[in-house]
Amino acid sequence: MDDELKLAKENDRGIRAETLLKDDLIVEAFATLKENYQKEIFKTKLNDDEGRKHLWLSYNTIEKVEKHLQEVMLTGKLANEQINNKKF
Repeated sequence: MDDELKLAKENDRGIRAETLLKDDLIVEAFATLKENYQKEIFKTKLNDDEGRKHLWLSYNTIEKVEKHLQEVMLTGKLANEQINNKKF
């Protein structure tokens, strides 16, 4: 029963993550933020290491959030496959 509950939760989280990743507003927000951070990095002055570091961290945080959501989505799909292949 615990395995069934865990799989159901993973499946639910995967569905929610996929919904977020397909949401036009989220897609736009990620793309806009990454584009803005890229542009700003190239505008920094030669000696502005701290500014570049901050922008790089911000850009990479967006990528990590996207990748986390993708991992949750894929885990959910695998959980769904396990649910469908199990006979209860």
